[in-house]
Formats: sequence, C-alpha cells, structure tokens
Amino acid sequence: MPEKQIANLEEQLLIQAEGGQDFWISMMDSSGTQIWDKRYGGSSGEFLFDAAETKDGGYIICGASNSPLSGEVSDTSRGGYDYWIVKVDSSGNKVWDKRYGGSNLDEAKSIQETADGGYLVKWKHA
Repeated sequence: MPEKQIANLEEQLLIQAEGGQDFWISMMDSSGTQIWDKRYGGSSGEFLFDAAETKDGGYIICGASNSPLSGEVSDTSRGGYDYWIVKVDSSGNKVWDKRYGGSNLDEAKSIQETADGGYLVKWKHA
C-alpha cells in the first residue's frame, strides 16, 4: 500500500477513535472483502481480547476498559482497568455493554455463549 494511502487510513482511524485505544471489529466475507467495521470505546483506553458469534447472529466481545462513563462505555469505573463485555447485533450495532471488576486490574480474556443463552467469561484479576 502506498505511503499516502497508509497515512490517510491512519488519519481516518484516529478521527474515529473515542479515546486512546478502542475495541475494533471488522466483518469480512469469505474472500476477505470488508462488509463493516465498528469501534467501541470511551474517552480513555480499551483492549479487546476475545469475540464470539452468538446464537442470535450477533457477537459478544470482551476485554478491558479504564474509561469513565463516556462514548460507548455506559457503566462507571470500579477503579483501574475493569473487564468490559459488549454485545452487538449482526451489523455490529451495540445492543448492551456491562463492566465488572474491582479497584485493580481486571481483564476479560475469553468469552463463550452457554447453552442457556448466558455467557462464560474467563478473566484475570491482578
């Protein structure tokens, strides 16, 4: 990719970011053509660790956030990084988000939907 195109792409990504770092997911077809991409985040930093397709055709994504109530983050901080779960529909539109954790570092490392429609989250507390 020519340098000018890379610079334009980087500029677009910076403009779209809510804060320092955001969750960013892209849907692509079987040939790698991008169908959509979405960013989710608050005014500080978010780190995405895992995503899974859900039975309703949407997706569940997880990671960590240290943002206050801002942007796509609709829950207050518990202190430090909290683990952050975001449910999106098949088009990547946010359905809901939840935040869990204590006063230190909490990161959701993986997530999967359970048979009853709930979610099993593996997370790290430090």
